[in-house]
Amino acid sequence: MGRARRGTVLRRHPVGRHRNRDRRNAHHHHPAAGGRPLNTVAIDTATPLLSLAVAVESNTTSGTFFYRAEAGLHHNQAMMPALDWLLQQASLTPAEIDLLVCCDGPGSFTGLRIGIAAAKGLSAATDAPLVTVSTLDALAWPYRMWPGIVAAAIDARKSRYYAAIYRAGQKLTADLDVSAATLGQLLRDHADAAEPLLLAGPAAAQLHTELGDLPRLVHDPDCSAAAAGGLLALGKQKAAHGEYAAESHGPHYVRVSDAEIGVTTPRRRR
Repeated sequence: MGRARRGTVLRRHPVGRHRNRDRRNAHHHHPAAGGRPLNTVAIDTATPLLSLAVAVESNTTSGTFFYRAEAGLHHNQAMMPALDWLLQQASLTPAEIDLLVCCDGPGSFTGLRIGIAAAKGLSAATDAPLVTVSTLDALAWPYRMWPGIVAAAIDARKSRYYAAIYRAGQKLTADLDVSAATLGQLLRDHADAAEPLLLAGPAAAQLHTELGDLPRLVHDPDCSAAAAGGLLALGKQKAAHGEYAAESHGPHYVRVSDAEIGVTTPRRRR
């Protein structure tokens, strides 16, 4: 069952209820210009954990609502009912959404496609602009104040991990598809002599076991695999700089899918 955490919302407010038909054009470049409050929806379907967040903002009230539940391979069935429920908790209608944020990868190929398609559909229906954020950036965001190196990681199966390395909130590598051994070497290469190393994301505990010989390596046992909180923060930052997703924008898989390998790799003759 999903678990929601209620924020502080004093009353329902009418932000965005009466909209101009040209709303998207008016705010496409600067929806957050001048610090205008935004009602923001974040969608994370990159892993088996479905993670959603709704941030309600006005000049007088604010609150953030979270939902997370194990969806497995059924994000398409679970996401819209969960989002409808979360909007009800926030006393918002879809027409009051000002900004949409979703993960664009890396992560589950199917999950990413479902999340981006849903976000694009909501964007078209509500005229709210869409921003996409790296799943790994969103997972690392809560640890931006860590006094050392942070590695955000997702299990990519086949003894591989999607991972990226950060220091003080700054990304030091691209989103990678690596083995545990390669990630361990990258951590050694980027860390200073006495710098503590932190593993974050849904693969943190598993990697901590595999990389147990690394000195100063820790992981947060309460680390959340949910990226929606980071999506909210990073999505608003990108919106403030006018960094919106194009209509043609799709998932950033990092790894080529098995289906694509079958298409692009010639079959060996027997």
